[in-house]
Amino acid sequence: MTQDEAISYCESLPQSEASFPFNETTLVFKVANKLFAIFGINGENRMTLKFDPDELEQLKESEACITRTPYLSARHWASVTINELDNTHTGFAWINDSYNLVILTLPKKIQSNYPLLS
Repeated sequence: MTQDEAISYCESLPQSEASFPFNETTLVFKVANKLFAIFGINGENRMTLKFDPDELEQLKESEACITRTPYLSARHWASVTINELDNTHTGFAWINDSYNLVILTLPKKIQSNYPLLS
């Protein structure tokens, strides 16, 4: 997986919105006005995603590409070094999981407006 592929995938997700709210090198993807992915587009080749807290602890131990991210809750968020991913499918699955975790935090009435990804 390349960073461009990951960004294109995020752009393709239902009701996904891209913006640069922090600076011109930090691309943020939101759904329902909530973050699900962050990319440093200044050559870092990383994405920051939301993870299930229990799964994240296991992944940090088993996946060298996952590291703690600054400024966000270490319990839910981690950085993924894209070029260290062993499997492109895994990267897309983690993006889907991040998107879904954000949807599931919405009030039930609003959740029905956003499809969960498989």
